[in-house]
Amino acid sequence: MPELDGIEATRRIYEQDSGIRVILLTGAGDETLGLRGLRAGAAGYLSKDMELASLPRALRGSLDGEAAISRRLAMHLVQHYRTAPTGGMGLRPVRSSLTDREWEVLDLLSGGASTDDIARLLVLSTETVRSHLKNLYRKLEVRSREEAVEAAVRMRELGGVPA
Repeated sequence: MPELDGIEATRRIYEQDSGIRVILLTGAGDETLGLRGLRAGAAGYLSKDMELASLPRALRGSLDGEAAISRRLAMHLVQHYRTAPTGGMGLRPVRSSLTDREWEVLDLLSGGASTDDIARLLVLSTETVRSHLKNLYRKLEVRSREEAVEAAVRMRELGGVPA
């Protein structure tokens, strides 16, 4: 694609209308690239060398709410999930109003880090961390660190929707 790559195109499509089902079809066969595509909003990531007869079934399945991914990528996801820290720390829902930096702060907060610890680990000023915390509380509609951690757990379980 001359102007942008498939991941960025997927991200833009998903931001415009999350109901559109994007399936990335690639010759790369790279599970990391597949994960990036899924994180950007793709409903699937398939290799161009897949059996042609399987493609219509994968596309129809996607319309029915199934993921259109290879078995290799599915295993990569399973292993990634198995090694995720307890409580889902490090896992980030695709649909989230939080920025990447806010998730980093929330992950460290979930791990019990203090404001000073977060500032040191992310190489930020304490004031910047406080600003991120303030934004997190506002976006998550919570009033404390404990409530923010609980909200993050719920968001991870529900795929990014605050509950």
